[in-house]
Amino acid sequence: DTTIKFPRITFKEAKTILKEKYNYIGEKEEDFERVDDTYVITTDQSSFTAVRDALEAADVKEFLQCELTYVPNMEVELDEEGAEKVMNLVDNLEDLDDVQDVYCNLKD
Repeated sequence: DTTIKFPRITFKEAKTILKEKYNYIGEKEEDFERVDDTYVITTDQSSFTAVRDALEAADVKEFLQCELTYVPNMEVELDEEGAEKVMNLVDNLEDLDDVQDVYCNLKD
């Protein structure tokens, strides 16, 4: 999946732009999310360029994040002890110089 985060235009404007110009309305409502004062669009890889281009055509030139990222299909729920062990592992992996990104499907 891909994630695009952007500020400056309203959520409604973003959805209108994507629907009218690119016939993209998202597969499900969660594909469009407001987080604080930014908006997040999650889409499949094949729609990434079209979505980004539509936003740029609407004068959204500054993206906070515009990249391919891992979004888990299924989240795992652990007890407190198990979750702590996983988070310690993630922290240790992130501290390694050769590691760029660490993804986890642990449920919040």
